[in-house]
Amino acid sequence: MMKSLGDQLQKRMKLIPAVSQRTDFEVLDLCMAPGGFSSTVLKHNPMAKVFGISLAESEGGNTVLLRNWQEDTRVDIKFMDITMLSTDLGFPEFALQDHPSASKFSDTIPYEGHSFDLAFCDGQVISPEKQGQDMKHAATRLICAQLILALQRIKTGGTFVVLLHQTYRPQVVRLMEAFSHFSKVILSKPYPYHAKRSSFYLVAKDIDPQHERACRLLRDLKNSWGACTAEAFGFEFWQDAVEEPATGDHVEDMSEILDSFGEKLVSLAKPAWKIQKEALEKQFLSNGL
Repeated sequence: MMKSLGDQLQKRMKLIPAVSQRTDFEVLDLCMAPGGFSSTVLKHNPMAKVFGISLAESEGGNTVLLRNWQEDTRVDIKFMDITMLSTDLGFPEFALQDHPSASKFSDTIPYEGHSFDLAFCDGQVISPEKQGQDMKHAATRLICAQLILALQRIKTGGTFVVLLHQTYRPQVVRLMEAFSHFSKVILSKPYPYHAKRSSFYLVAKDIDPQHERACRLLRDLKNSWGACTAEAFGFEFWQDAVEEPATGDHVEDMSEILDSFGEKLVSLAKPAWKIQKEALEKQFLSNGL
């Protein structure tokens, strides 16, 4: 399934340059396993290199299905829980506190100093039974962690592919509006896998990670991850590490965002809504409803 998704995105978005265009193309694949997107990259550019981060199978992660990936010099995978990389995510204090959960956090900074042309943020929360840990704020912590790691490693002019849900959710609207300031935003809803669901992919091209709004988004994502993590694990001291807004920063309320971004949001989301509407109509009619 993931290979087909990758091929659809490549056909429509031209995410991966051919070997004739680039022989040094490097990709960050977050929550990589089973590896469908990485497989797509190597299929369309055999000279590309893929750097993945994925949850280990022993912790509930998926199996990596990339053929012979252990021997493939184009592939490097680090197995870790990206939601627990507290230093990389802006809160090194979490791993240092006298708290029962402190040892669960890591000061590892994977691929430190490395930058990438393309980043996939395709992680999904696994079931609590499979992972065996508290799931409070799990979805927010996961998307924040992916975006933080990717924003800190993307090259100027690079591309994001981000799995999101419900174009109308306030958090998703804020995210799309923020990306619209420092990248070219397109929404994609691959068929048939996401057709009937609320899920879709945000594709952000020509990213400027040094743009003021990108820096503000990175700060907000770190603060959100810190707040959710502190509540999930019972930390009471996280506020001291929060990065305060810069002088003059204005945090828009939703009415202001919709006034300035509402028309753009509708134009971005309409194709995805049309796909979902037609898929649901087809399902209901086939069931005689």
